[in-house]
Amino acid sequence: MQGKRIDLTVTNKNRMKQNQISSAEAQKELKIYRKHSNWILILISILFIVSSCDHEAQLSYIIKNETSGHIKVIFTNLDGITQTDTLIIQENNQETIAINGQGINGIDYYKETEEKLRDFSQMDIFLNDTIKSVTDFLKTSLWEYNETSKHSANYILTVDNDDF
Repeated sequence: MQGKRIDLTVTNKNRMKQNQISSAEAQKELKIYRKHSNWILILISILFIVSSCDHEAQLSYIIKNETSGHIKVIFTNLDGITQTDTLIIQENNQETIAINGQGINGIDYYKETEEKLRDFSQMDIFLNDTIKSVTDFLKTSLWEYNETSKHSANYILTVDNDDF
């Protein structure tokens, strides 16, 4: 009988050890689960913040050179920091001179409605660096307006030999 008791005691001790191991493993798994669930919550929060942001309307200003030579464009952009830039556009090429952010309304809200472009104070164009155009390129009517999406549009100016 005593032999059987020892067997029962040993069996109970083994079960207790297994329960302790199971409990320790369960705690490890719980820690891992909590760690992963924290990361998942962080990722979900970031995705929520990013997806709930409103898109900024953007107007791009593009100049096409359809002259018989290169043109030099000197312009002052008033969007953000006012700065004057010079850009050379080769014959039969085009360049984007500015992409100006406007706000969170639909792009049609920011369409130019005045006689002159609101984001520029200077626009001088020279043919082959020497012949200055007499055309007032700040006139909105010279720029072709094209909406490319709900939040973006292009203004395209075509410069040709008749402008000189």
